[in-house]
Amino acid sequence: MEADPPRGGVRSLARVGSRMHQAGAAEGVKAEARQGTEPKPPRLQKNQPEVIIFRLLPAYPPDQTDSTRPVLLVPMVITPKHAKYYALRTASREAVAESFLVKIRRSQHASSWNGVVFGSIDKGATDCARLEWPKHYSDQTHRGFSESWETLHRKFLPIPSFFDLAIWQRIEGQLVLQGMALGKPSDGKTHLTLNWVERSFAPDYLRGGVLLPILACAEEYAKLLGCQRVLIKNPVDPAKYERYGYSPYALRRVRATYLCKEL
Repeated sequence: MEADPPRGGVRSLARVGSRMHQAGAAEGVKAEARQGTEPKPPRLQKNQPEVIIFRLLPAYPPDQTDSTRPVLLVPMVITPKHAKYYALRTASREAVAESFLVKIRRSQHASSWNGVVFGSIDKGATDCARLEWPKHYSDQTHRGFSESWETLHRKFLPIPSFFDLAIWQRIEGQLVLQGMALGKPSDGKTHLTLNWVERSFAPDYLRGGVLLPILACAEEYAKLLGCQRVLIKNPVDPAKYERYGYSPYALRRVRATYLCKEL
């Protein structure tokens, strides 16, 4: 999926990454579709970093659930190299969010995307995947992975350039986790591989589905890294990816099954 480039381009990312590191790496992006109206960016508070990626904190009090408010996170310690790639992931999410807002407003299903948030995987996300998602597992849906999302995320965290995405949706004032994805680029950054993708099977699952925004964010991030392609490792249902332009691909000396999309 083609996405609009982030405002300011890649040139400003090093400066943004440095500022994020100094500020404790507050991060975030929000996509909210309101049918028939122009989207308004969240208002930045004084001394708040310019780039924000939404991450889940304890629930807002009832009088503070205004969807236009930025969701802030507790400062965390990261290295300058981690900050650089956080900034790239932020830029990719912003580009996809802007592109989606333009396309969603033209759709008759625009309202189903209200309150959608693109963010990083954090403790709030892994806790929700561990406690809430299994309530809706069954033989007809999914039984989860062999390893928990906490374990998977912990394994990817030491890789500064890893890809992660948590998709939330605000439903009746509560943030509901709709999907997550984890991946990483090859050593030479010729390709970005999506290793893990899972969605919610709850009754309030996002009508538009999480696969399209996950792939769009992965593809945009891969472009910023200079990758030539995006790979899907061991897809559960290849047909779902093929509708978005992915096709079988073979890596030399690797047994796993892959799908590929050239960028």
